[in-house]
Amino acid sequence: EYYNSLGRTDHHFRGGIAYKFYDETYETRLKYIEWTMGRTGVLTPVAVFDPIDIDGSTVERASLHNVSVMKEILGECAYAGQIIEVFKANQIIPQIKSAVKMDYGTVVRHGGVSVDGFSGDICCPICGGGTSLVKSESGTVNLVCDNPQCEGKLLNRLDHFCGKKGLDIKGLSKATLEKLVNWGWINTYQ
Repeated sequence: EYYNSLGRTDHHFRGGIAYKFYDETYETRLKYIEWTMGRTGVLTPVAVFDPIDIDGSTVERASLHNVSVMKEILGECAYAGQIIEVFKANQIIPQIKSAVKMDYGTVVRHGGVSVDGFSGDICCPICGGGTSLVKSESGTVNLVCDNPQCEGKLLNRLDHFCGKKGLDIKGLSKATLEKLVNWGWINTYQ
């Protein structure tokens, strides 16, 4: 009776309740951080961890989005063996919820890039060129390859250029573009 007394709007019943379920988290150990490159040269950190079964599939990597998010989740010093909590957002996308932050262990390094405050040699894992930390207007910090001739940048730009939002070339895969770039057959586009 109370439910009916609340009435309704054009959009919904006023007595309706929406329940949200929290995603179940699973603990695992961080192995290392690998870096993937976008078409603008921004390097995205990806956490690689011991495989775990979540909602019927095996998960062993999750994006950390940018340097700011990586430091927020893993702490200033990420290390191999660090305990992390992983979940699937909306039961689809692997995400890292949190990590046990400690000051010891083997510091995670991969592709010449150090996670611990970016000390040591910082180089692009694709071309070996220099990188720099760039702070965006929103305050997030990204790692960017400084080499304008980086093959990773060229490959991702070509993939976007030839993709659905560009020329929409059917059957031209990123793997094929990578071979053409490696052979030196493509080095620019117009």
